[in-house]
Amino acid sequence: MGDTTEMVTTYNFKSVFTQDQEAAFSDYIKVRAKMAYGLTREDVRKAAYEFALANNLKFPNQWNEKRMAGEKLFNISVLDEIS
Repeated sequence: MGDTTEMVTTYNFKSVFTQDQEAAFSDYIKVRAKMAYGLTREDVRKAAYEFALANNLKFPNQWNEKRMAGEKLFNISVLDEIS
């Protein structure tokens, strides 16, 4: 008893946002969702692209092509909260 097991992933996931940036973006999206009476997932993906661009962050080229964050590369829990 007393032993703990730590679960860790065995794959390398490259994140665009730091934890602090993700928290700030999540807060921003929650406020924006309330003001705009809801946002679609596409709205959030576009806002993430704009946020990354404005903060000079490195992100996949696909984001530039579509002018929005990718579905699989963009993992922010706020999407479930506002959907």
